Amino acid sequence: MSKYEKPAWKVFNVVVVCAILGVFVWIAWLTPSKLGLFLCIPLFAWLASRAIVHGGFNLFEWLSRVPYAGWNGRYYEFNNEQIRVYEHHDRLLFVADDVVRATKVAKHSDSYVAVHSDELTDIPGSRLRGYGIKQIERLANEYPGTEAGRFLLWAQREVVGPWEKKKPLPGER
Repeated sequence: MSKYEKPAWKVFNVVVVCAILGVFVWIAWLTPSKLGLFLCIPLFAWLASRAIVHGGFNLFEWLSRVPYAGWNGRYYEFNNEQIRVYEHHDRLLFVADDVVRATKVAKHSDSYVAVHSDELTDIPGSRLRGYGIKQIERLANEYPGTEAGRFLLWAQREVVGPWEKKKPLPGER
């Protein structure tokens, strides 16, 4: 992020523009018969267009990011489903709803997660619950005719393996 994109710089720009506009209005007010105010209309129009165009662009950009705010962070894709992965106490937790939906173990992931909630770990900082790799292995053994086996292999190869290579050794911390 450049220094011109920081919020403090944007506030400074608004203050400077308002000050310049105030000076022009004050000078226009001092003209005879307030004719200067009429001459300030193009200035007002130009400043309004800048605010509408740039403010509108930023507003729409922010609005387009709002639905994806929950996906900020680390996520992967399996079976055309996004899988959110969180690190918790030196292990990875896969969001249970995402795992059940991607593996097609149950038609309704909420009901499956509610029934098997004793196997899940709460993910701190969110209302999500997650499976560790051991629970995913158990899931693959319980449901052999589903995508759970493929998911387990994928998770070990694409997620856990690279994560363990990046993880510092206990003596290096």
